[in-house]
Amino acid sequence: MFDEDFEMFSSAKNQSQMLHRVKKATGYDASIEAETAPPDSYSLFFRRHCAIVHFMKWEMEEGTWLLVLDGDIAVINPMVLLDDFVNNDYDITLFDRFFNFEVGANSYLVRNTILGREFVQKFADYEFKLPKSFHGTDNGALHPYLAELLVPDNSRPIDALCAKVWQLSKNYGNLDEVEACTRLIFGDRTNFPEKKLRILPKGKGWVRDLWLLKSHWAESDFMLHAVKEKALLTLRPEIKNISDGQLFQWNPKEKIKRAFPLLQKLNITKCSLAEEEWVYDTRLKISNEKKAKLLDEMEKRVLKKRLEAQLFLFFDK
Repeated sequence: MFDEDFEMFSSAKNQSQMLHRVKKATGYDASIEAETAPPDSYSLFFRRHCAIVHFMKWEMEEGTWLLVLDGDIAVINPMVLLDDFVNNDYDITLFDRFFNFEVGANSYLVRNTILGREFVQKFADYEFKLPKSFHGTDNGALHPYLAELLVPDNSRPIDALCAKVWQLSKNYGNLDEVEACTRLIFGDRTNFPEKKLRILPKGKGWVRDLWLLKSHWAESDFMLHAVKEKALLTLRPEIKNISDGQLFQWNPKEKIKRAFPLLQKLNITKCSLAEEEWVYDTRLKISNEKKAKLLDEMEKRVLKKRLEAQLFLFFDK
């Protein structure tokens, strides 16, 4: 975990500390890192990837795994295992975010190999290729980087089109166009064995956004993203009967307060002894089946939006 202000993410940090303390019982190792002295050549969002490379080189054994997490990611279900997301045929595992066309830069699973370190280092160095536009920092840069890495021939007209869209980007809508454009280059493939990289499809990753289903969760969830103190309700919300359609929240910028489903701060000492009980707000729990149905419907809508964005690229540019 890399961030400057831990107090802003104290709920998420509490979960990460829990993972850190249970490492002896589970066989996992964990580290919480706060990077506060930036190298002159890296800005905040790319600096973390640079720090990750250094951590891999100097603090990890060759061949071991590292799960990179943003500071506002928290565990919601400790019964899910990291092992479920490890595939030894791949050194880098990314995932599709749900509400848009984005491959997530907020978390990734990487093995400490030459290929794994090279992937993260080149991602950090992509800062120096950013256009002077609304480029989306590392979230935006990941997509041209993936297109360049996975389909290295950049002489096609589509590559020039995607580069132009990124150079002219002025807002998040333009960034959606960049992501939609680069998807035309590397497509909907999920496995790239020649690069030892895979992209888990929507709903198959280890983390999703807390606000996506308005704070509701299911047992199939492992981690939730966007657990920021300033966006969390200080009092438990009144839960009303709402339709499935009303559970969707499409825009992460909507000023809707959210509730983290865990009711208490975890006792880290008890966690390390496997004696802590997780107490949930059961009103926010939905079945795995309902969650799957809701997200399947959202995935169809997102795909339609992506296809429309891709058509717009050719008819408007």
